[in-house]
This record gives sequence, C-alpha cells and structure tokens, in this order.
Amino acid sequence: MAAAAQLTPGAVAAIAEHVDGYGRLKPVLQVMDVSARSMLMVLSDGVHTLQFTLAHAEEQRITDGSIVKGTIVHLREFTCNTIQHRRIIFIIKLGILQSECAIIGSPVPYGSMNVPSEQGPNVAAAAAQTYGATYSGDPGLPESSVAPRTSQVANNQGPDAPAIDNVGLPTYIFLFPFTGRKNFEQNVPRLDCFDSSLAIRATYTYNGHETGSNEDSHEYDRNEKCRSIFSNWIDSTENSYEYYRHWVIHEEHRKVCIQGLRVKNELFRHLTPGEEVCEIAFRAFKRIELQNSMKARIHVRRHFVTIDWARYALVYKPDHELWDDIFSSKWNGYDVAYCQMIISLVEIQKTWSCYVWDFTAMRLTIVDPLAREGNAELIRRKHFSRAAGLHAHLITCIDKRLPSHAKKTQAPLLWNFICLTNVAQEAESDNTALYSLYLALEFDGVQIRKPPTKDRLMDFRNSLAYHIVRIDGNTGYCPEKAMAIN
Repeated sequence: MAAAAQLTPGAVAAIAEHVDGYGRLKPVLQVMDVSARSMLMVLSDGVHTLQFTLAHAEEQRITDGSIVKGTIVHLREFTCNTIQHRRIIFIIKLGILQSECAIIGSPVPYGSMNVPSEQGPNVAAAAAQTYGATYSGDPGLPESSVAPRTSQVANNQGPDAPAIDNVGLPTYIFLFPFTGRKNFEQNVPRLDCFDSSLAIRATYTYNGHETGSNEDSHEYDRNEKCRSIFSNWIDSTENSYEYYRHWVIHEEHRKVCIQGLRVKNELFRHLTPGEEVCEIAFRAFKRIELQNSMKARIHVRRHFVTIDWARYALVYKPDHELWDDIFSSKWNGYDVAYCQMIISLVEIQKTWSCYVWDFTAMRLTIVDPLAREGNAELIRRKHFSRAAGLHAHLITCIDKRLPSHAKKTQAPLLWNFICLTNVAQEAESDNTALYSLYLALEFDGVQIRKPPTKDRLMDFRNSLAYHIVRIDGNTGYCPEKAMAIN
C-alpha cells in the first residue's frame, strides 16, 4: 500500500457550506466508499466525510475499477445545489492522484455531531416530507442520494420493489421509495390536451368540472385532409429534387434545418427520428398545446422543454440565454408558471426517455420505452443519478425564474420519483426516440392513455411529419403540391 497522501484540511466542511453553483475549491480527498450501482461516492478530508454524485462523463472511472475505496482524488470541478435544506453535490471532473492508499484518519459524516439529540424525531419527520430521493441498496453508503446538512435518516422501504397502484394501473419501479402519504391516493386532475394523432383537442377536468371541447370536428376533418394529401405526395414521389431542399428552417433559441429527405426517411421510411426532428417536434407540441388552451379558454397545462435543456443540464454546462428562453415568464402567449407539467426528452446511453414533472402531484415520472419488469434494476441504475441531477437543475432554474413554481418546490410535500414499466412492449434501443415522442403526448400524468401499437405509431409518424413542416415560424421550402391545402 502506498504512503499516505496529503488531503486538503477542512475541504468537506467548505464544500458542504459552499454557496449553490459551481465550486471554487479544488481539494484533494480520499474515497471512503463507492457504489457502481448508483454512482455515489463518500469522500473524506481525513476528519469528515460527505456524499457526492458522479457526473455521467466520469462514471467510467467507477465501472472500470479506477476508483476504489482508498483512492486519492483531486476534485477539479463540481457543482452544489440545495433542495429543501439538503445538499446535492455533483462531481463534474476529477483526477486520480493515487489509486491505492490506506484510510487516512478516522473521519465521521459531516454534520452528524451538530444535531441536538432532542430534535432527532423532528428531523426524521421533516426529512420524510422534504425530498423523496432516498436510496438504500449499497452497504456503507448513506441512505439518501443527496447529502443533507444534518444527519442522514434511513428509510427502510426498498427502492426496487414493484407495486400495483390502487386503481390497477401498470406496474411502477420505485426509483426512490415513497414515504409519507401514498401518491396514488391523491386525486390527480385529468389532462387530455391532445393525443398522438395531434388532433386539436382540449379537455380538462379540475374539481369535478370539465372544460373545453373534445374535438372540433370541422377543424379535425380539415387537418386530416391536409395530412392525407401530404402523406400521399410523399408515398407517390420516390425521387424528386424537392427532397434535397430544407423543408424546415426554424429558429427559436437556435436554428434548426431539416432536409426533406430526412422527413421522408425518419418519419415515412421507419428510420428513427433524429435529434433535429425531436427538437422541432417538441416546438410543434408547444404550439398545439397553446391552440388547445386558447380553444378551452384556460391556461396551458403542459410545457414541452427543448431537448437542449436536458443535454446541457446533464453535463452541467450553464447557458443562461437558453434558460431564459425556456423558463421565461411568457412564451408565445402563455405563462409557463401556470403549467401543471414540464416535459422533457432525455437521451442517456444513446436511448431516449420522457421525463415529466407534475407540479400538482409533486412527482417526477420517467417514461422509458425500454422499461420492463425483467430489467427493472438496469433501468433504475440508468436513471438514478441523472434523474436527481436533472431535478436539481430544473428546481434551480425555477427558483430563479418562476417565483410561483418556486413556492411549490418548497412546499412540505414529497417529490416522488417513479418510472413506468411495460409502456412500450415492442420498443427497441434503436427506436426509443419515436416511442418517447409518442409517450410524451399520451402520458396524462398517471398512465398512458393509448398504448403504442403498430398502427398508432404509423399514424403518429404521418401526423408528426405534417406538423413539423407546418410549424408556425417555419421558413423552409415545402413542396407546393404536398401542401396544396393551406
């Protein structure tokens, strides 16, 4: 065993009390415990220990065995967030100074000596009502995926046990176990904005009162005719110079261009939609949602976030212009602060999933097309640290830009993290983008209204192709014959 290295004195206390945001320190610490399942590490400065979450870019160091108990690491970049009095610390970049070293000192968890004994029960009760991101699967690691300022409170409920809710909905994986009141006993408002056919629909039920119209038959028939003409032109036109023009040129927070050939191949020839198609699709969803709310004369209930948000958030890259564009108080006529749900597409390990934050139910639902009962553990591991990081990033954005939502994030309710299973039985790793787009529309906050079938996906592809070329603000060059009806 190599000689003991010099750790940075007082580093754990400094990090634990660091202001939210990017860390200014670059301390040398020792690994006291590490989990390859959850990508969590307990680091020590020789006196105190603190729990950290490793960013996606650095996870390979754990899986390949570079980081083990006793390893001396140099924190080069990290970020801190505080959610309801609890610390979430993400290591973005680190270096390995010494692979093996004897444990230095006899460190204790930071803050464990500062909690008055008479407050023990109250601390536990408060912890059970603040943040539901608890984890209990790795011996030696604290029970929470976040590092609290006070002592950790263990939760005896296992995170991996599947359960059926009390109204017979599909099985859920508990990424983070429920504590406090059961979420499924709440009355979740019905939310039928529009479905995968992308018809103009708007039906909301709140407090027992239904608002809006299920369908405007005249407009629906008109859109169906337009989509039919568009689809028939593509099906009957195999080779045309029109395919090599940009059918979509759209600029919102960034410019996206999509060639006609990509529209044809990715939405009519069964290839998986690419990143640009997914981005324009979510921009189109926002506009359709706005149309629905205007027809029903109510606030927009679902806000579809650009896929750029999750990409930047996963690597902790700040982009204030992007955040302002996503979470500004007004967007094209509606106030994001009134939205019940914020929906994002997230790409992890080259597959796509849909993340839905419900601010009424205080619940993050992860809709992964590949989630099955048989691979629950793999799916949990795949989303564990990313879900916590994205949630922390979203809450940080909201706290700064949406004061009304910020109040909800501080409410004494529990944010539950769950993942649906068996939502897309035929999905495979190479078509998760298409399924995630479909499921983003069909998930109503509780369940998938119309499970994806071959026919529904085909209809969805055709409808999506039509809507992305017809998106408001498109300056591309669509073939005139395909867009005969305006």
